[in-house]
Amino acid sequence: MPLWTVALLIVSLILPFAPPPVLADDGKGVSATIVVKAPPVRCWDTIIAQRTAEPEKRKIISQDGAKTVMKETYDNLPIIGDAYLEYEEVSTPHTTLVARLLKSDKFKAFDSKWTLTPTADGKGTTITLYTYLNTGLWIPFAQQITNRQTRKDITERLAYIKKLAEAAP
Repeated sequence: MPLWTVALLIVSLILPFAPPPVLADDGKGVSATIVVKAPPVRCWDTIIAQRTAEPEKRKIISQDGAKTVMKETYDNLPIIGDAYLEYEEVSTPHTTLVARLLKSDKFKAFDSKWTLTPTADGKGTTITLYTYLNTGLWIPFAQQITNRQTRKDITERLAYIKKLAEAAP
């Protein structure tokens, strides 16, 4: 049986049981939102601190005012193997952080946007993270599979930011 047939069979068995990702407005990427019991400044500082928290995975290449060029590396991704991407982040402190792909050895597209909004009482922050990633894979349902994994990853990342921001003094 050809490999693509096996992949299609596996995907058709898994997809009906997995919760659908929340698609972003343009329908390409996914987004997730969390409410953090911390002010936007603390949430922002927590997000920015994560740029250098894992130097073996993520590092700053250059920084000039509101623009930062980052490089991330990934090891042993399913089907893809090792990969890297370089992207530019443009920040509007305490409110938005927008990233776009500059280059990658495997990925064809990457866009991301963090949005921080103070809660009505001013004591918390609603954080939304949108991400679009195109792996460039030519297998059936590649984008749907990528979106599901991306949704899982950004949900976990938001939970981690919440944990750190709420624990900060």
